[in-house]
Amino acid sequence: MYACPDVMKLMHAYLDGELDVKESIRVQTHLQECSICRDAFASERAFLDLLRSHMSATPAPAFARHLVSVALARETRGRRRECRRGFARHAAWLAVSGAVAAALGAVALSKLTAPTMPGMVRWAVAEHQAYERDPDSLALHSSDPQAVSRWLKDRLHFSPDLPSERVKGVTLVGAQAVAEGGNHAAHLVYRLGDDTVSLLLTPPEDVRFSSRDVIAFKNIFFHPADIDGYHTLQWSDHRHTYVLVSEGRQAVYRACAICHSATVGRDIISGFRSEL
Repeated sequence: MYACPDVMKLMHAYLDGELDVKESIRVQTHLQECSICRDAFASERAFLDLLRSHMSATPAPAFARHLVSVALARETRGRRRECRRGFARHAAWLAVSGAVAAALGAVALSKLTAPTMPGMVRWAVAEHQAYERDPDSLALHSSDPQAVSRWLKDRLHFSPDLPSERVKGVTLVGAQAVAEGGNHAAHLVYRLGDDTVSLLLTPPEDVRFSSRDVIAFKNIFFHPADIDGYHTLQWSDHRHTYVLVSEGRQAVYRACAICHSATVGRDIISGFRSEL
């Protein structure tokens, strides 16, 4: 019998029809008995369906069209020279066709598998790097969450919801109000032991990811990604869209304690980590 962590790890393989009959039956049996996993699978299936509905055909790049033209021209010249060689001519055509198909397949595969990094993730990494280069650039230095919340509310058109409870092992360094391309956000910096973790926080956005590396947990889609040597985690709920950034991968997930320090919150973090 599969437990929840086992079933969640098999989610994408199950939804893509890649499991054998025995594994599929075990997953189906678990989903019939576990409403939490069933809801998570339903959310992931809905997300994949939405993703497929928004995918459109992309024209081949110029270099691929050039590759096809060169291959066809070469084959045309070869057919003129070998018009009396029957089988040899046919074999050459098959070889060229295979090369062209392989080239086009490689281009198509690269387009399907290369993830598009959401702009907010790059923005969050840029703000994190700016702080690392010059810690004094932070507009407000304070470890008091309530004072930071009040300061941000006076400078942003939305109210960042920061937990008032201090979290053991997590120290708030400070914050600043930032803007990019007409978008405004709160940028907060924390210390977790030897790690620096920053949090970019905006009003909730409908973020669509082209990467398959998405974790569905508690009806929320989390998107972990690596960019420029940093580890990031982005997600949205009814209050905000968030991006955590740190050089340490585990520091990013430990930073979830910023908002989930209560007993129930710790259970949520533990369950989420089991899906990674």
